[in-house]
Amino acid sequence: MLTLFLNASPSRLAIGLAVALLGYCLVTITRRLFFHPLARVPGPKLAAATLLYQTYYSFAGGRSRFYIKVAKLHQEYGPIIRIAPEEVHLSDAINYDKIYHVGSRYSKDADFYGGFSNPNSMFTTPSNELHRTRRGDLNAFFSRKVVLDLEDIVQDKVKRLMDHVSEAITSDTTLDVHHGLRAVSIDVITDYAFGESYGLLDQHDLGLEFFTLVQRLGPAAWVFRQWPWLKPIVMAMPKSVIYFTNKPMGFVRELQSHCQHKIDHLLATRKKAVNTEDRVAERPTIFSSLLPASGNPSGMTRTIVGDEAYTVLTAAADTTGNAMTTIVHYVLSEKSIYEKVHMELKAAYPHDKTTLDFPSLEKLPYLTSVIKEGLRQACDPDDGCSISQG
Repeated sequence: MLTLFLNASPSRLAIGLAVALLGYCLVTITRRLFFHPLARVPGPKLAAATLLYQTYYSFAGGRSRFYIKVAKLHQEYGPIIRIAPEEVHLSDAINYDKIYHVGSRYSKDADFYGGFSNPNSMFTTPSNELHRTRRGDLNAFFSRKVVLDLEDIVQDKVKRLMDHVSEAITSDTTLDVHHGLRAVSIDVITDYAFGESYGLLDQHDLGLEFFTLVQRLGPAAWVFRQWPWLKPIVMAMPKSVIYFTNKPMGFVRELQSHCQHKIDHLLATRKKAVNTEDRVAERPTIFSSLLPASGNPSGMTRTIVGDEAYTVLTAAADTTGNAMTTIVHYVLSEKSIYEKVHMELKAAYPHDKTTLDFPSLEKLPYLTSVIKEGLRQACDPDDGCSISQG
């Protein structure tokens, strides 16, 4: 058989490989449709047969709209649907606490989270046990005490945004509040994480170039989700080649390099301080404390800390910034909500120059309710949640 294979002409070899590939696809599709453990779960047959169904709606229109398609599928097929060969989607909110609770046996889908290109971060860790360990390393940096100690950083960034708002009002020009709020989020977290703010609020366009970079990361995640074997090949290519073949993947590589550069800068700065016997006390940052030389028992490597930096940056740019934008949008869109929030703030802070500190703000019941509802709207739980087999 091996001799026949080696002696075959190129055309016969190509035909043979094509037949083998076709046969493999037919067997795989047949298994997924009729013999798979999820075969009886309602949903479109095409979604059950191939992940390309999900990939198509992730790219359709230039940005992901798959979640909208999923909502329509629930209307057609019911509260439990199959949206991919290995995935079901649940729309009944009662299932949330059954899955996401302390001690849950459900783990993250390694294939899905592998598409985010930061495999060593807490966010993408599939193992519940390892995730718990990595989360513990970061939890201390986001405790209530630490957040209160760093409130001056938040106040400074908010003041800078308000200066932009005042300038826009005075000059009768428009201001992109969405970019402004995302800039606040990035400037706060980078100041705390690296000890050096990115200063997006000091830029005239509020960091448009940075947010454009982050926004273009999405398509690469869907590509790696569809073809996970492609990721190590692409990431091993020179940066110039990646940009030429696929720009979204090039943006992933660029942000990865950026994060590693920031970590290397922290290492170099600390080494220089030690060599010069600089004993000036500095405020600890997230990543300077996680790096191995700080004595952290977790033994985090440069690569792991770099992946955590990648996660923190993208999370601050998207989830935190988008949540604040959602809250501002709904408050300004609903006059009655705006008036109630304004009255409550005015009663608590009758003088315009008073600093709105966090301990006082969190005691305001209506403002707290508005924030919680805004977070709910930003997460859009009505679309359900997705889990993978096993």
